[in-house]
Amino acid sequence: MLTVKKYGGSSVSTPEKIILIAEKLKELKKQGHQLIVIVSAMGDTTDNLVELSRKITTTPNQREMDMLLSSGERISMALLAMALNSMDCPAISFTGSQSGVLTDGSHNNARISDVKAFRVKEELEKGRVVIIAGFQGVNPQTKEITTLGRGGSDTTAVAMAAAFQADRCDILTDVKGIYSVDPRIKNTKPQFFPNLDFEIAMEMTYWGARVLHSRSVELAERKNIPILVHLSSEEGQGTLVGHLKGQKMENTEVKAVNYNTQVACLKFEKTYDLAGALEVIHGGLNKGHMAIPQVFYERKTPSTQEIFLNMPQESFETLEKFIGDWCNDKKISKPKLETNWNTVTLTGRGFVNSLVVFEASQILKEAKIPLEAVMTTAMSISFLVNKTMTEKAVQVLHKSFCESAGAGI
Repeated sequence: MLTVKKYGGSSVSTPEKIILIAEKLKELKKQGHQLIVIVSAMGDTTDNLVELSRKITTTPNQREMDMLLSSGERISMALLAMALNSMDCPAISFTGSQSGVLTDGSHNNARISDVKAFRVKEELEKGRVVIIAGFQGVNPQTKEITTLGRGGSDTTAVAMAAAFQADRCDILTDVKGIYSVDPRIKNTKPQFFPNLDFEIAMEMTYWGARVLHSRSVELAERKNIPILVHLSSEEGQGTLVGHLKGQKMENTEVKAVNYNTQVACLKFEKTYDLAGALEVIHGGLNKGHMAIPQVFYERKTPSTQEIFLNMPQESFETLEKFIGDWCNDKKISKPKLETNWNTVTLTGRGFVNSLVVFEASQILKEAKIPLEAVMTTAMSISFLVNKTMTEKAVQVLHKSFCESAGAGI
């Protein structure tokens, strides 16, 4: 039986934890499993590397940033392979490029275009445990190393599970599974999901639920690979994400409240229209060879045109720099970057023609939380709020919509 497992940064944060994981993998190998194991960087390694880069420059070259950040997962993979080999359990480690993870040319948030896992297959046939550095790949045209964005090791794991037609992909982390709210938010009662539909999981993760990389859920749904999210210390228990049967008809149901801190606002002078502002942003992205962020909201005031983007926080200043360079080349005025906003999102079903948006806005008003904007889809309602109000907004919305009746499916 082929088994694909991904261990998050907290699970491999110390040598002692890595040894414990190796012991579990050795036992699974004895039971006859073929093992593909994807690892994240140890603990806070990625954060520390980002901070290290900022001591050099606040706008690092994107290629070199990928070279730097990809080193974290390589440490984890090598240490885990060493641990297994020391236990007489044959293992070999591969980088993303060595394992055949092919991506587009974007740096810092590349997308997987294909998986050519020939070496992985060869080593599995030799009886080895294959350890793969998550979060990274290679552009086949340029041969450049790329990274998949924060949390991208999840997407590496799902891509490998799809390439080998595994029955399931296990994501092992430091939480029991997926909850209706971030358990770290104080004064909330998180509701645990034993099962979760792909569509709900995609909305939750896109709007800030950090337990899974949003693109990993998208890929898993596309390839029909169920994902089991659970504690690394508890095999077989957790949240199973997949296609659920027996969904209710058109009932309105709020499942979760999440928040997203990856919100950048570019404020243009009133001389710009929407098309002109988007042209400037696209020009800056091309100049810096940056991944395309999600444009999720725009608004025009009497004096400005504002474009809101969903993108990694560490890329905010880099995008501002390249947009500025592009504007200087064109001899036009450049926008101002603002980072005062977060989104708080209700995720669920039956939101079309429902009262949820009105009820939620009234709850926020009574809590004295000013609303800057609202964005609605069939499965989500997102409010743009000042970042200082984010936690309070999550608390009051979760209490009102998720804690009274429970959010479990």
